Amino acid sequence: MNFSDKSEQLSEQLSKHRFHPIEHRSGKVCILFALFLSLAILSPACQAQTAPNSDLEIKDLIVRLGDADHLIRTQSEASLLEIGQQAIGPLQAVLNFEDPEIVPDNEIRLRAARLVILIQRESRKRNLAEFLDGKRDDIGLQGWSEFRKLMGSQATARRLFVKLHRSNDSLLNAPKLGKMETENELHKAISRVRLSSSGNAESLTGNLGAVLFMASLKTKWAADKSAEAPLVSLSDTRRIQKVLVKPHMVTTLNSHFAKSEFKSLISNWLDSLPFQSEDSAKYASAAIAVIDAYQLENKSEFPLQFAVDEKLSANIRATAIEVLSRIADAKMSAQLLRLHSDQTVVGNYLLGRSNKLETKDSNPIETNALMEVQICDLALATSIILNGRSLEEFGFYPQAFQDNKLVINQAGFFSQQERTKAFSKWEKQNPDKNSKAKETQQQSN
Repeated sequence: MNFSDKSEQLSEQLSKHRFHPIEHRSGKVCILFALFLSLAILSPACQAQTAPNSDLEIKDLIVRLGDADHLIRTQSEASLLEIGQQAIGPLQAVLNFEDPEIVPDNEIRLRAARLVILIQRESRKRNLAEFLDGKRDDIGLQGWSEFRKLMGSQATARRLFVKLHRSNDSLLNAPKLGKMETENELHKAISRVRLSSSGNAESLTGNLGAVLFMASLKTKWAADKSAEAPLVSLSDTRRIQKVLVKPHMVTTLNSHFAKSEFKSLISNWLDSLPFQSEDSAKYASAAIAVIDAYQLENKSEFPLQFAVDEKLSANIRATAIEVLSRIADAKMSAQLLRLHSDQTVVGNYLLGRSNKLETKDSNPIETNALMEVQICDLALATSIILNGRSLEEFGFYPQAFQDNKLVINQAGFFSQQERTKAFSKWEKQNPDKNSKAKETQQQSN
């Protein structure tokens, strides 16, 4: 519909109105005013005013920021704020004395500086809202592409990532500055977490999340400049582990709203540890402690990996098996079968006088009897526990299982005869499980 059509339509609508004779003259005035208003609204000059603001108009508003009239200054500032991002360039040019057409006084510069801050703040709010809604990703948050690969791009992951940036933006931005700056920021962040009180859960979890995310990243900062290497050193790994296993930290994370997300961050960090390095035993020890503290059932492959690794010490292997007895399920029995012939000695333990007792299947145990604990004993005990059976039923010392936990230095036998008897009984009572376990073991070999 063109301009003349709109005018005719408006005139036709107005002509249908009936006016009282006394009000007839005022009615004509109303009609004429309405027609004039419609012409003004639809005119090209008026339409041009609704178009995007030009640089000339923006500059004019900037000049008015220094007007002698306070009302004009305030109105100009409000108009520039409403224009928003488009005004940032001209405002910054004035602040940097880069616009030859404007010589700003202190009033203009003061208001221009304030406007830049306010406009950028509002822009960040809009960008952040769109990011959290999943409408856009490119809002300048460093590390989002790496975080998305590890944690996904769902709403919970986006909220957590924003939380990490709010808690420790300098750490997440550090990789842009290089290895040394990143290591320094990471050291400071770890120290901050160690000193945090349990009362400030928001700050505590935010900083810890940033540390775990950064520690999960692989970099090209290896010695040969080509292989990927963990971002953190062994000493930092052990510091992170000590922080994670603190009782108040475990309680805070397990009760936190993002519990599942933080467990994913911990899992990703564990995945990044170099268990094949020369310090594998120390990394394994740190991993076992964290897996145990947070009962990470989805990471049971790590304790199993450590349990069967003969290069690790017997104590680390034993601890890994004990953790499996609490976080794994009955299916783990098939994997533990490979350890049923492992006679690696974990330790020999002398039972004191208070441990004298009488079992159902053997003679009374003499005081000061020597119990030997082997890897195979712990593997069998774990299989029994995971299948809901009693250790005493298979001749284990009654105190081998206390407070729903396998006690390593009590989960052995006083003689090889007792050990052989226990294994034979397990195999007879679980022929199907053992045959399937053997098949699984053969396939894995």
